[in-house]
Amino acid sequence: MSNKKVGVIDYGAGNLFSVGRGLNAAGLKAFFVTDSEKLNQYDALVLPGVGAFGDGMNKLRSVGMDLAIVEFAKSGRQILGICLGMQFLMSWSYEFGEHKGLDLIPGNVNVIPERKGWRVPNIGWCPIKFMRDPEETPFMNATSGTDFYFVHSYYCIPDKSSDVLATIEFSELTLTAIISQGNVHGCQFHPEISGQYGIEIYNAFYNSD
Repeated sequence: MSNKKVGVIDYGAGNLFSVGRGLNAAGLKAFFVTDSEKLNQYDALVLPGVGAFGDGMNKLRSVGMDLAIVEFAKSGRQILGICLGMQFLMSWSYEFGEHKGLDLIPGNVNVIPERKGWRVPNIGWCPIKFMRDPEETPFMNATSGTDFYFVHSYYCIPDKSSDVLATIEFSELTLTAIISQGNVHGCQFHPEISGQYGIEIYNAFYNSD
């Protein structure tokens, strides 16, 4: 097992244990973090999340975790947001109102439009398509066409197309699947329930300094 310490942010709303098991399966030491003042003890951070954007951000702010995450990102260490955690990385979300995010990657989060013959939320396996080379990111071991497991009704719309690392096709729409800017990354799917390719993302997370 690697000596690298990965903090999994615990704000009372996330699939923490499955994420922790995924990181451990990849050979990483995972620690659940509830104290924002202790973030600097870790070499990298994972920000998981399920539920509504506004509620989740309120919980992060209530314990000062929002500002601590932003400061951690400024240090150049790796951050990986998963599902709702990826959406937190954006500037704004329009889920049940207007809510400010961490603004680590400029852009917004909006609802997947309903279309005839397509059911929202998007639940199930979808093949991703890389828009640029994923080398030196946690997704370096995946390829276009690799399937990952998604559960979401909202999706990220970065201001800059260069921040979109991969997409999926759903409901005749192109939706963002992975965002990446420098040391800040996010995936809309769940690596921890996406089989071996998901575990390889956590493994590459160690090597993407």
